[in-house]
Order: sequence, then structure tokens, then C-alpha cells
Amino acid sequence: MKVEYKQLQIAKDGVPGLESMLAVLLGTALEKPEWRGKDLVAKAIDSIGLPDDLRNATSGSSNANTIENRCWWALFELTTAAMLERPRRGYYQITELGEKLYHEYGFNLTRNLVHQQDAYQAHLAEIAQNNQANDDESDDGNGEGAELRAEDEADDSIASASDAPKDARVEALLPIAQELIEYVDWALAHNGGDYDADKAQDNRWIRGFRKRDKLSEIVIGGREIGWNFGRAFGGSHISATPYLNAGVTNFTYDISDPNHPALRVDLYDDRANNKTTLFATPLSGAQVTADEIRVVARVFWQEVDKHPKEEDKVKTTAARPEIKAPEIEKYARALTTSANVIFRGAPGTGKTYLAKMVAAYIISGHTTTSVKDLTAEEKTRLGFVQFHPSYDYTDFVEGLRPHVSKKDEQMTFRLEPGTFKAFLQDAIDEQTANGDAAKPYVFIIDEINRGEIGKIFGELFYAIDPGYRGPAGAVSTQYANLHASDDADADKLYVPENVYILGTMNDIDRSVDSFDFAMRRRFRFMNITADERKGMLSELKNKQNLAQTIMTDLNVAIEHTDGLNENYDLGPSYFLKLSEISPAELWSQYLEPLLAEYIRGMVDDQRQLEAYKAIFDAAVKKAGATSQRGDGQAAGVATAGETSGETGTSSTTATLVAAESDEPADSDEPVTSDDPAKSDETPSSPAATLTTGEQDE
Repeated sequence: MKVEYKQLQIAKDGVPGLESMLAVLLGTALEKPEWRGKDLVAKAIDSIGLPDDLRNATSGSSNANTIENRCWWALFELTTAAMLERPRRGYYQITELGEKLYHEYGFNLTRNLVHQQDAYQAHLAEIAQNNQANDDESDDGNGEGAELRAEDEADDSIASASDAPKDARVEALLPIAQELIEYVDWALAHNGGDYDADKAQDNRWIRGFRKRDKLSEIVIGGREIGWNFGRAFGGSHISATPYLNAGVTNFTYDISDPNHPALRVDLYDDRANNKTTLFATPLSGAQVTADEIRVVARVFWQEVDKHPKEEDKVKTTAARPEIKAPEIEKYARALTTSANVIFRGAPGTGKTYLAKMVAAYIISGHTTTSVKDLTAEEKTRLGFVQFHPSYDYTDFVEGLRPHVSKKDEQMTFRLEPGTFKAFLQDAIDEQTANGDAAKPYVFIIDEINRGEIGKIFGELFYAIDPGYRGPAGAVSTQYANLHASDDADADKLYVPENVYILGTMNDIDRSVDSFDFAMRRRFRFMNITADERKGMLSELKNKQNLAQTIMTDLNVAIEHTDGLNENYDLGPSYFLKLSEISPAELWSQYLEPLLAEYIRGMVDDQRQLEAYKAIFDAAVKKAGATSQRGDGQAAGVATAGETSGETGTSSTTATLVAAESDEPADSDEPVTSDDPAKSDETPSSPAATLTTGEQDE
């Protein structure tokens, strides 16, 4: 066969990559029934017509020939996958499987496809069962992919399936893992468990507190290796579980118990959005041995292979079609246009739930409104916090936190990041890597008006303004003088353009002060009404009519009560409780205490509460009557709307008249909406106000 090398996938060093040589070797093997290993490699290389400088290029401290080394690698993988076989020592021939896949895929053949073959999977399973390092592994020591070359022995055979090639990535990871472990041990023994930037400069690989894998220059087998000594913006203290990672797979040094350290392989769970430990091994002595690292590194790479890079696989989001959600789209468009939005509205209107739906819709690229359906990566782009009176700047941005040394039990204070600052750093990393194509990040602040806004946001009061987003709007934090860096500009904080802030609040909470007017200017306010959110009641099924009737009639009464308005409406969330409790329990345990608080201090507040109770009882009775007529759920809902808004003889009005009239409560002639004569009676104040208001509608 003959192919121009420029048609192949070229690696960064200008030499064709290992993956390209898979098809070249198979095509060459087809040319005759049997090949000596070194002849097959030589013929394959000759067929691609490499220039002399690339043909003779070397890599690694052993100066192994680059293209030959990659061919031996490819030969090993093809043999392991049973696409080539060895009829006798030192000789190779193509199998039916290899011939079939070559003709089917040609130069589109990938390593991933090779690794999916049954023989290769069986080989991986064998490795998992036998976690002992082979004595005959070889290492060129360069650490930059650790490309090993299986030397052609005197008998012309390359390394067998138990030899070095299968562990090349393990050997590449070995010095990096050793560096991580040695640095952590030094920090614990000599620096109080703190990270030291100057000391890190002595490292060969890991020169920073953390680095996301996709921004890392450490690449092994095509996978970038990131690291983290602690949490994002984690101050200077090293966490109990520092790690290396490739995608969602972590190689973790667990020092949570300093007396019994361990090495682990962790995986982020797509559903739970947390780490799941897949493999762990305790360490036998004071020093971590190379063999102990190799055992865990093998499992690490097996898991990495199961979770390829996003760009190398069909993304989960690509498999999810875009959905049509007009209501959510309205709010999502407002947020992405204005950057900062606050949902305000009556209690129980599902503002927080709606905020999460909008966030999921934006983050997923309009493919879902459920946070549960987001991938693990997508969930990292959703932040959530709830403000309260004791929440402050140190919780949100950064501040000093006490730490007790396990060594001498002395307490010290360390600078730690707040929830929002840590979230911002991830968004900044994303924007730095992808610019205008950066993925969106949504930060939800629940009950935003229950905190003291000015003290919580501090100087970020300026930076969140849509007009001052990005590096140009960077500000120094209150603790800037405690940052480790000498570069004041580098330590400044800003809010990138790919961050959207979504708050929720209600205006009637008497426990908090009014929302800061300067902060109001930075947000777009959208009112969420109970009527807009009544679709939430659909999950009640056969109780939907009951819930909607009660909600509608009570809200009409509330809106026509002096001193109250639509901001005091009862939202659907209260009535969802009917799926588990009775109407009587709903009234006594939820609605009555809330309504009593609404009217506390008003004239005749007790009589007003009794009027609300009468409306509640009438609504329950009306919903039951509708069901008994067989009108169905939809008809019942319509009836509730008609009687409360279109006629002057609604049950709301009539029942309130009965409750507020001068007749004794035990009258033998109760007033109902079925009695026109009774409906025409003029009730005493304040029922008359409610009656007039309803008839005017």
C-alpha cells in the first residue's frame, strides 16, 4: 500500500500519530500472509513516505525513534484486540477481524474502536484482576507521554501482551503522581499543611494550586491531566483529598486520616454530582512506593478509557433534542439578555423551582428544564445559595476561617473563598479557554432580599453590573493584602460575561429591610403570579380541581381585603400538600397561620379570619359538588373561575356575607350561592366591599 503521510493524523511533533498507524499496519499486513515484526514496522513506515527529518526524529531521554515507537505501540494494540495474531514467535499475520475492520473503516479506524473489541476488553479485565506491576516494564523516563518502545529481541519477537506497552500511560503518570504525593507530604510535615507557591516552582510538572485538565499542558495518551490541591479558591490550605484528573476520573491521594493514607480512583456521578470511589488501596508504609502508584494508575486509566473526552464522543446534550418550552424560554431570554434577573412574587408561587428550570434550560442548551437531567459537567455550571440575615461577605466572597492543626491542635485563621468567588473562578477558566464560545454559568440566589445585600456583595456590587462585566470591571477584594501573589492585578476579581445571576424574593417578608435601591438598578425584576403558576397543580391529578378552586376563591378574597393586594396571594405550592393531607389539615396547619399573620393588627382581624375560613369551606364544598355532577376536572376548574369572577352570586361573596352578617352563626337558613334572594342581601362592612368588588369584575 502507499499513502502520503500528510493525509494521516499528524501529532504536535509533526510525526503521524499512533492512531493513524493502526490502519497503515493493517493495510501493510494484507500484502503477504506473514511478516516478521521488525519488517512489518519498517514496511509500514516506508509506505507513508516520511521526510528524513521526521523519519529519524527521536523522543524521550532514551532517544527512541518516534515513528518506530508509535508503530510498535500500534502493533501491540492490534495484537491485543485480535486484529493481528502471532502464528509463531516474532511473526505477525492479519486476522479475519482485522481484515474486516480495515475494509470497513480504512483510515477512519480509531483506537477507541480497537479497544472495544472483545479480546481487548478481556485483556483489560485481566489487568483489573491482577494489580501487580510487571518486573519487565521499561520506562524512557521523559514523562511527556512516556513513549515506550518494545525492543525487537534476538528472536525477532516484540514484547508480549504482559510487557511494557500496556502500561506506558501508567509509567507516564507515575512521576506526576509521585510529585503530587511528595509535595503534599512536604506541606504536611514542614508547612502546616499549606500550599507554598515558591516551593511549587521546584516541581517539574505541578506548578500551581490547581489547573483544570482541559487547560493543562500535561498530556498522556491524548488526555490532558489536571490537578487540584484543594477547593477552588481554597486559600492556601491543602485539602484532605488532593488529586490528578482526566475528565471525570480522579487519581486521589486520600490523607483524610494522616495515620492511614490511601490512594483512590474516584468518579463523578452524573446523577448525584459527587465523587464515587471506585477503587481504593491503603498504603503499606511511610513512603508511597512506585508499585503502589502503578496499581491505582492502572485502574485510573481503565476508567478514563470508559469516559472519553467530550470532543471525542457523542455528547449527552447532542443526544437530547431541543425542547419547546415557551414559558421557560420567556424567562431564559430575559436572563441571557439582562444578565441579572430577580423573580419576585407571592409566597408559594414556585419561584425557586422556576429558577432551577430556567437555569437547566440555559445550561443544557435548551434541551431540558430538569436539573436532574443535566450531566455532571453541566451541573458544575449551576450554583445555588440561599441568603439569610446571618449570611455575609465572608460566606459569599472570601474571608478568614479558623483551622485547627491536627498535629499540635493550634488554631489558626486562613483565607478561604466564598461560594460565589469559587463559582466565578470556574466560569473565568471556561471563558479564558473558549472566549466568546464559553459555556453559560447560572448562579441562583434564593431569598436574595433576606440578606444584607450591601454587606454580602461588597465591591462586587460594582462588578455584577452588566455594564462592567469582564476583566475591565475587576475589583480588589477586602482581603487582597492576604493573597499569596505579589501581582495585585492578578488577584483582582471580576464577573465574566458568561455568568448569569438569578435571584428570588417576595416583597411582603416583614423580617427583612427593603431591597437596596442601587442594587435594584442592576437587576431586572419579573413578577411571578399565582395565576401564572397554577399549572403546577396538574400533578395533583384528581385533586387539581379542589386545589385550584380553593386557591382562586381565597386569592380573590385576599386581593379585596383592605391593606392587602395580589402580592399576598397564596401560590400553588401550598395546595400541592393536598396530595398528602386533608383540606382540614391544609387549613389549620398551613393557611390559617399564614392568613392570620397577614391580617394581624387589623380591625376585627378575627372576624376577617373567620370570613376566610368560610370561603375556604365553601370552595371545598363547591369543588366536591362539581365532581359529583360528573363535569370532570376541566369543567370544575372553569366553574371556579366563572363563579368567582363573572357572577354577582359567587360562593365567595355569599359565604363571606354569611360570615360577616349580624345573623347568629347557628342560623337555620345558611346563605348559599344557590339562593338568589340571599345573594341580593346587603351585608355589613367589610363584606360589602368584597361583594361590590366581585360584582364589578
